[in-house]
Amino acid sequence: MEIKLPPELERYVRAQVESGLFRDESEVIGHVLRWHRTFDEREYEGKLAALRTFVQEGVDALERGEVVEDFSMDDIQRRLDAKLGAV
Repeated sequence: MEIKLPPELERYVRAQVESGLFRDESEVIGHVLRWHRTFDEREYEGKLAALRTFVQEGVDALERGEVVEDFSMDDIQRRLDAKLGAV
């Protein structure tokens, strides 16, 4: 696999190897990708937790008899986007 990086990222990768923290450029890239994957998984878990909370709030409202007769899917999507954007 060949990866083309902008010059500033190439300098960063080389500097990481020169610092002695990594054996070679592949090790730097592998480390960054593993970190990114972990970050993505945490972000996904956060969004999933927010979605579960949003759904539970709706269930709780229904159980209290707070039923909304007039709603739109656009409104639900906006509210969900607002909650997920805060994660």
